[in-house]
Amino acid sequence: MNLFFRIGLCSLFKPVRFLKSDRFELRRIAISEKGMGYGREAINALIKFAFEEKKANRFWLDVYPDNEVGIKLYESLGLKKDGVLRQN
Repeated sequence: MNLFFRIGLCSLFKPVRFLKSDRFELRRIAISEKGMGYGREAINALIKFAFEEKKANRFWLDVYPDNEVGIKLYESLGLKKDGVLRQN
């Protein structure tokens, strides 16, 4: 019996141009099993790692405006909208 299976992918990134700052970016999160709480658990773990282990002072991510599920999740975890990217 295999107790381990892949449910998604997360990527946390520290941009080279910000090496002297304590900023981390969530570059990608993709969860294959929707509605099971895995995304919430993954984001919580990444936030905890960034702030507690790496002593980050900023956790940054971008989200498409039509990703209402993602926006609701991020807001429920205490993340705040800091601005709007006009171009990407």
